[in-house]
Amino acid sequence: MHLLSAIYRLIKAVRKNERVTLFLLIIACQAAGQETAFVPITRISVDNGLSSSNIRKIVQDKYGFLWISTQDGLNRFEGKKIEILNAGNKNQERSLPGQDIYDICLDQSGEYLWALIPYAGLSRIDLRTVRVVKNYIKTNGTDQPNLWYKCMAQQNSRLYIGTNEGVIIAFDTQKEEVLFRLNTRELLGTDYPVDKIDCTPDGKLYIFLSGKGILIYDPARQQMLDVIDSRELNLGGVVFQFTDVKLHAGIFWISTSVGLRCLSTSNNQLLHTRKMQTTPSLSFLNDYLSTVSVYNGRVMYGGKEGLFQTDTLLDHPEQIQPTRNYENHDLFQQSNCIFQQGQVIWVGSQYGLAWIKNRFSPFMGLSNSLNGNGNRIKHSMSLLPVTDSVIAVCSDDALFFANHLTGTINRFAVSDFYLTAFRAPDGLFIASGDHGLQLFNAEQQPLSLEKKFPELAPVKHDLLVSAASYGDSLIFMASQNQQGIYKWNHQTHTVTNISTTSNRPRLQSNVINRLFTDSRKRLWILCDNVISLYDPRNNSMQHFTLTEPGQQKPMSVIMDICETGNGIWLAVYGVGIVTLTDDFRLKKIYAQQNGINNLGLYKIMKLSDSTLIASTNNGITVLNMRTGKASNYFEEDGLHSSSFEETSGAISGGYLFLGGFNGFTRIDPKKFNSNHTPPSLYFSNASVSTADTDSDTMNIFMHSLSVPSDASQVTINFSAVNYTGPEKVRYQYKLLPVSTQWENGGHEAFLNLVGIGPGKYTLQVRASNEDGVWSDPIEMSIHWQPKWFQTWWFKVLLVVCCLAIIWGLVRMRLHQLSREEAIRRKLSNDLHDDLGSTLNSVKIHANLAMADPGNQVFLERVKEGTQQAIISTRDLIWVLDDKKDTVDHLITRVMTFAEPLCDAQGITLTRNISETAWNYKLGKEEKRNLYMILKESINNSIKYANCRNIRIEILQDGKRLHISVSDDGAGFNQETVTPGNGTNNIKTRARDAGYEALIRTAPGMGTTVELTAQ
Repeated sequence: MHLLSAIYRLIKAVRKNERVTLFLLIIACQAAGQETAFVPITRISVDNGLSSSNIRKIVQDKYGFLWISTQDGLNRFEGKKIEILNAGNKNQERSLPGQDIYDICLDQSGEYLWALIPYAGLSRIDLRTVRVVKNYIKTNGTDQPNLWYKCMAQQNSRLYIGTNEGVIIAFDTQKEEVLFRLNTRELLGTDYPVDKIDCTPDGKLYIFLSGKGILIYDPARQQMLDVIDSRELNLGGVVFQFTDVKLHAGIFWISTSVGLRCLSTSNNQLLHTRKMQTTPSLSFLNDYLSTVSVYNGRVMYGGKEGLFQTDTLLDHPEQIQPTRNYENHDLFQQSNCIFQQGQVIWVGSQYGLAWIKNRFSPFMGLSNSLNGNGNRIKHSMSLLPVTDSVIAVCSDDALFFANHLTGTINRFAVSDFYLTAFRAPDGLFIASGDHGLQLFNAEQQPLSLEKKFPELAPVKHDLLVSAASYGDSLIFMASQNQQGIYKWNHQTHTVTNISTTSNRPRLQSNVINRLFTDSRKRLWILCDNVISLYDPRNNSMQHFTLTEPGQQKPMSVIMDICETGNGIWLAVYGVGIVTLTDDFRLKKIYAQQNGINNLGLYKIMKLSDSTLIASTNNGITVLNMRTGKASNYFEEDGLHSSSFEETSGAISGGYLFLGGFNGFTRIDPKKFNSNHTPPSLYFSNASVSTADTDSDTMNIFMHSLSVPSDASQVTINFSAVNYTGPEKVRYQYKLLPVSTQWENGGHEAFLNLVGIGPGKYTLQVRASNEDGVWSDPIEMSIHWQPKWFQTWWFKVLLVVCCLAIIWGLVRMRLHQLSREEAIRRKLSNDLHDDLGSTLNSVKIHANLAMADPGNQVFLERVKEGTQQAIISTRDLIWVLDDKKDTVDHLITRVMTFAEPLCDAQGITLTRNISETAWNYKLGKEEKRNLYMILKESINNSIKYANCRNIRIEILQDGKRLHISVSDDGAGFNQETVTPGNGTNNIKTRARDAGYEALIRTAPGMGTTVELTAQ
């Protein structure tokens, strides 16, 4: 088509100007040999996270990460995330000494990246940790001039750095020192700016000097070998600069401000000069070229005219054009660098990064006219192939004619809302719009419908939604206004209507979505709730409905139909892709469980013998009919957009076309390929959040992580390097031993760990590419440090404390039992000594009374002994009664005992108890001994003191009791009177009760027994 168009244009020119020679005709035919390849691009700029939209250079490290130097910093990219290193970075480890990164290259070890910064020097960056390791050769403040570092090249462990001032610096990356400096003034007599530097495998240094030529230097002997002058490079007499240099297979591919130069390193001679001068299709190689790239037998060039490609023999020239938007051309016309990697191409320009994810993409999206005429398809309602290269696009504001080979879009003369278009007899076409039917020809000229097809006058103003040809004479047209279908016989010039009100045949619904003629010459009429099958040969029609399993109502929105060798396939909105049996029963439904992204299905077409393609509300779906698995594609894959229209689809010339909002997409079935390479997966960084700080560790080879005990959250980030479909990368993970099955993480490239108990865990992560190919899992050991109360020593201490408490309780119980045993023993002794002796006395006196019945003295003593035994028994019961253990109960008991005795002896018994002391609780031993002491003291006062008054006083001082028993009797001299059993018993019992006993007395001064709790 390109060749024929060029010849046609030239013949017209020849007719106007007879002096046009045959030579020009030959040149035009050669120029027409330059093809155009349309590729979908993704545009990346500061809006997507880049530090600057002015791209200087692009390299890829051995781990797969892309490094992009810009006017405002260095960027690392893996398909989704961007890490930035620049001057003034708040993270000091990512802070560079300057902003503008003019050149970058990889260290020979592959572990470091070297960044060259004008006037600031050289920086070494650790590729694993994205950390600036060290800065070198900064000249500020030294005796060296301040240099504009412009370019560099690497040879083994040496870096050769060129400056704009004509200085060349040799830097040893292992010794980290400058080996020598060259100056073009000393060698050539003039300071020539160094545009580029490169090295040959034999160690020669090629220095490309602006306005001069190429200086060849031997760095081993530090000797100039040769100078290739500008005249030898066909650059004489012009001002020029070297813009880029690539060495490939012994040839320097050199882009300059005046075109391409190919230099053989074997003899330093130019190659292909004649071909560039005489081949019109290579004319772009004689204009300004800003960059050149050689990869896998392909040479790509960027310049003022855009992006081009040839092979290494300069054959098969091809212009690379971005699809969808004409505005994207500036990315190719202002390119600074090109980087090729497999099927992916990166073009860095002054306006951002153009990312071609698949140079062999099956998709070509077209929205805006690519010739700059301003025509734009806002909404593609339906598509109709007019020629092999032109598609008629019915839009909501016009009818457009889009050439999918050149990318140009022309507007039809008659503006309207157009819903559908279809082929008419005699190579003509009909478009249906709000203002009626419009007839046009292949040359896109409007014609009179009434003159050509007067039989269509009755239906001219009806809006049509679909049409289908049948044989050589029939065209069926479906009404959008629920008028049924029109059967047009263009040979007999008749139009008949078939609807719900017609006699025979009759529709069951006038709401029609699609008409389709199958291989068996049957017309399928897809209506709401029903499918009608019409056979024009016998004028018969049958109807059937489809019911989804488990549902009572029929499938209502059947959008489209296609036929394959496997049968009939339907796109049913909200249900899925449905296949039917030969007797029109539902065979199978393919839906989300098969991988279909969106059930808002519209058009469905056969892509190949084994695959179907369907448009949806969100992207397109390709279904493999053999495996039952679906793949999904979206705008980022090269589609015009992810939104499609229910009637917009066509097939022509081996291509499929699907349209919707913002244009349409051409689909090449031959270019569908699977990506069998899994993503390169790394742990990119780990963030640990605590109450006080947040720490962030970046290391792609991080295999272990220690989490402090006060961490509230841990976030593990992954990097799956994938440039063909990064948005479709999926992740799965295991956290052993918590989970042993793969957990779906979706598209999120991170994992939050919250509420994890202390211990050691193993995190495993894997990633899949856009075609479901999974990577090998990567592992990280995570040691979650325990809190202080979760440590082993605390647990041991807790066990020890528990054992100590238990032991203490046991000891207390044993002590209590021992004390109770002692009380029992003392009570037993008391019973034996007191009650036992009393009863024994009673027994003796009873025997005497029985022997001498007339002696009343013995009976009296029996009575007294019995009473004494009763009193002792009551005292014992009172001591053992836990309910009577307060001072109140003690005083009551003492008064019960003492008052009768005192009254009998005419002694006044008084008491003084403080208010707080009444409820003071006493232990059994304490209660017993205090009672016995008080009883002994009162008895002594009654028996020996010859007193008139006895006073009992109990006071409480804090938690201590003060008890005293005093009388106003005769008293005694403690120094002359030997203490008896009573006095000793008082002191002994006081000590047993936990009191200190003090007896105060003197002759004639009475006696006081004082007890003070210890």
